[in-house]
Amino acid sequence: LYNRYMKELTNAYSLNDLISLFLELGIKKDYDLLFHTSLSSFGTIIGGSQTFLDALIEVVGNGVLLTPYQCSIRGEPASFLYPPLSLELQKKWREEMPAFDPLKTDAYHMSITSSSLLRREGAILSNSPINPFVLFGKDKELYKGKSDLAFSLGKDSPLDMLLKRDGYILLAGVDYDNMTALHFCEYESKYRPLIIDGTAIKENNEKIFKSYLERDLDSDDGHFMAVGKRLEKNNKVKMIPLIKGNLKLIQMKDAYYEAMNYFKEIDPYHK
Repeated sequence: LYNRYMKELTNAYSLNDLISLFLELGIKKDYDLLFHTSLSSFGTIIGGSQTFLDALIEVVGNGVLLTPYQCSIRGEPASFLYPPLSLELQKKWREEMPAFDPLKTDAYHMSITSSSLLRREGAILSNSPINPFVLFGKDKELYKGKSDLAFSLGKDSPLDMLLKRDGYILLAGVDYDNMTALHFCEYESKYRPLIIDGTAIKENNEKIFKSYLERDLDSDDGHFMAVGKRLEKNNKVKMIPLIKGNLKLIQMKDAYYEAMNYFKEIDPYHK
C-alpha cells in the first residue's frame, strides 16, 4: 500500500472504520445524501471506492445516495476560455460532438466514486443530459428530475428534491467550491446572469447540437467558499478532520437559506 502524504503508512481505513466515521459524523439511516469525494484525503482506504461506497450504503440504509455525474465539457464551445477555441474549431466541435448517451457518455472532472456508484446494480442516472446525478437507493426514482436542458440544476432537479426531502450534503475531503447543491441557489436567487449554452443530444432519432437558456454558474469565484464559512460560523457544519482536508456534513435546507441570504446581500440589484 502506498500513501502519497506520509513517508510510512501508519493507518488505512477499513469498511468498519468508515462506517464508524460516518456514524460519528452524524449520518443516519434513511438519510438522502448528496456526496462529493476526494478519496486521497483519507490517505488510504482498503478497497478504495468500493469500500467507501459499501460503507455509505450500509449507513444510509433505505435512504438515497446522489453524486454528480456532470458532462459540462460537452457544452457550448464559444464559452470555453481555458483554452478558447477558434471559430473553425467551435464549428467542428458542434458538428462532431456525439449525442449524450447514458450508457456511453463519461463524466468530466468527477471523482471515481461517481462512475463506481453508477456500475452498482440498481443505480441510475437522473434525466438531465448535461448535469445528471448518479442515483442509488429505494426512492431513487423521485430524484430523476426533468429532462429539459434549460436550468438543469434549478427547479424540478434532483437538488430541488433534496431540499424538499430535507436531505443532507457530505463533503468528503473536498471544500465548499465543490458543493454542487449551491448551484440551486444561484438559480433561485437569480444572482447569475442568463446565457445561451448548448450540447449534443438525440432528437427524433437524430443527433443535433441544441442551444438552451442557462444561468452563468460559477463555483470558483469565492462565493461558495464564503457561504461555507458562514455555515461554519453559524455551527451548521459537522466536521471531522482527515489526513488531508475534512469530512463535512451539512443539511441541505441550512445550505439553501444561508446561500440565499448571501446572494441577496451581495446582489446590487436586490439591494
